Amino acid sequence: MNSDNSFILLGRTGVGKSTLTKILSEDPSIIISNSAKSVTKQTKDYNCEIDCFKYSLIDTPGYDDSKGKDDQNYKAIKKYITSRNIKLKGIVLMFSFQDPRFSECHQKGLEKIVKLIPIDNFWDYVTIIFTRYYSSDEDELLEEKRIRLEEFKQTFDVLISAFNKAKGIKIVPFSNIKKIFVDLKIKKTKKYQLNDITSWFKEKSKLEPLYHEVKTEIKWDKIIVRNKENEKEILYDVKFKNYSYYNQKGNIIKTLSIPIEQKKIKELERKDFSKVEDGLTTLGGFSSLLGVSSIYLAMATFFIPPAFVFFLSSVCINTGITWASIGGAELTKKLECYCNSREEKIVNELLIEDDDDD
Repeated sequence: MNSDNSFILLGRTGVGKSTLTKILSEDPSIIISNSAKSVTKQTKDYNCEIDCFKYSLIDTPGYDDSKGKDDQNYKAIKKYITSRNIKLKGIVLMFSFQDPRFSECHQKGLEKIVKLIPIDNFWDYVTIIFTRYYSSDEDELLEEKRIRLEEFKQTFDVLISAFNKAKGIKIVPFSNIKKIFVDLKIKKTKKYQLNDITSWFKEKSKLEPLYHEVKTEIKWDKIIVRNKENEKEILYDVKFKNYSYYNQKGNIIKTLSIPIEQKKIKELERKDFSKVEDGLTTLGGFSSLLGVSSIYLAMATFFIPPAFVFFLSSVCINTGITWASIGGAELTKKLECYCNSREEKIVNELLIEDDDDD
């Protein structure tokens, strides 16, 4: 395998990943089919060469697998991506121009793959290849291309959003992503149709690899899971698989932790101070009302000397009671936070991923 320049192909079943791989690698062992049924059953790499430029294409099982093995296929792709010997230089997302749909399985699969790619400038390494791009009328084809791209842009935002959610970075304009249109047919394909694709491979080979090495580590940690509906908190002992991605200099590019197993320890009780807080707030309200009443009463009898003393004393006393109540309510909030504070990380949802990697 030419691991210095590896490119992985991702897409739905029957979109043409194996066909493209067979055309470029000229490997007769690759089996292709014209039907929508899945043929590729495992992730595998193939050596290719263009004008003395050597690279590898990684053919993968498709999303929306006709045999319902999407999860199994994803694990195989994940295992390959996190392999230590791969210097991944590019990601090729393949779609049929005749039917560029985003199924739910397709969306989830791409979300998972995106999550495993450690770098923030992910889209610099991506191209989109539309297969089955053909028509007898060139003008009609150009108009159809314009319409399909506009429709595809809307559905592609799903993937962009998933990427941004995983990475926490700004949206990448769809227009910035390289798009190539080809008609893949083994017997009729002409070399010039693939110029854009092979040129893209050569161009991306000059980039630094997405990562040079991946190291994994198993670690247990205590996590509190808060139920959004009833606010109950449960303490779990969680097994994480930590991925550390390294560049060529040996520096960590990024780390990724995926929970793969959990053990419930106990349900935690929260200290409830709401009644105390409500009582202090109510006391403050009554004292303020009493203070206002006493002020009006003192004003009514202001010209009687003893009333002035009563006026000042009532204002001071009730102001003190009001501020004491407000301060007590705030202190109660801080006390509640302190009593319910946890050293463990609190999450609203813990997504456990099955892991059967070696």
